[in-house]
Amino acid sequence: MWNTVFEALLPVLLMILLGTGLKRIRFLSAECFEGLNRLAFWVGLPCMLFIEISGAHVSGGDALRISGVIMAASLLMLVPASGMGRLLRLKPPSQRAFTQGVFRGNLVYVGLPVVLFSLPVDSDVRATAILALAPTIPFFNILSVLLLMRPEPGSRGRWLASMLGGMARNPLIIACLLGMAALALNFKLPPALHRAVEGVGKIGLPAALLALGASLTWDRVRGQGVAALAAALMKVALMPAAGFFIALACGLEGALLSVCLLYLATPTAVASYVMANQMGADADLAAAIIVVGTVLAFPALAGVLLMFG
Repeated sequence: MWNTVFEALLPVLLMILLGTGLKRIRFLSAECFEGLNRLAFWVGLPCMLFIEISGAHVSGGDALRISGVIMAASLLMLVPASGMGRLLRLKPPSQRAFTQGVFRGNLVYVGLPVVLFSLPVDSDVRATAILALAPTIPFFNILSVLLLMRPEPGSRGRWLASMLGGMARNPLIIACLLGMAALALNFKLPPALHRAVEGVGKIGLPAALLALGASLTWDRVRGQGVAALAAALMKVALMPAAGFFIALACGLEGALLSVCLLYLATPTAVASYVMANQMGADADLAAAIIVVGTVLAFPALAGVLLMFG
């Protein structure tokens, strides 16, 4: 059992630490790491998602159940997050950042590599796990915007148009939709093009993890420790605990239950900092939650693998 834990988590942890170390010794500039993140987000990960989804040999029922549990658990966490924010006496901008930090998981950059490394290469559950991401990506974007936006009177229409436009341009959403369309139509890329897209897709996860590591710094935690720790613990511990009971009610078991709980135990998504910064929430708190949550997520993910892997 411990072999599964090490094989799933150690590669992810080492790549994140490598990104942190390379940034610290200034092996690459901040601009290079930003470019690496853009390469992963706009090119590598979309290619990987398309190849995996379009080549899946599974039905979408199990994937939808996993997605449903993730979304239900996320909505459920809004209640304790609101209560904890009041207990900590957070101001409205901090409360909004705190709440987003509690429910928005880093499913693609952390959850997906952990899930893929924990499963056999030829496992059909791998394809199911990737298909499950398709509905969750737009869900988290919509929920985060609804939570964070505080538009002026008469500007809600512009906010809605901006949100929908951003979703329509999101390469991960586009890749998932194209992959599902190709799967439904039994469309296959020509062999040479398939190899090219597959090859580019293989850079997605390493590039994403290196960029994630480079973005983590303890300087961001300064002055935010209590709130960041509370949000991170709720995200990596309370959320999977709540999701466990929802998953059982939905009939998930075995490897499917493990995949669901691994996704729920991921740390807060890096995108939560970007959105908080752009929408007037407490960006410093959002950054601190990401750092603390990433550290705490690995014991939580190990616990899930030991109990359900």
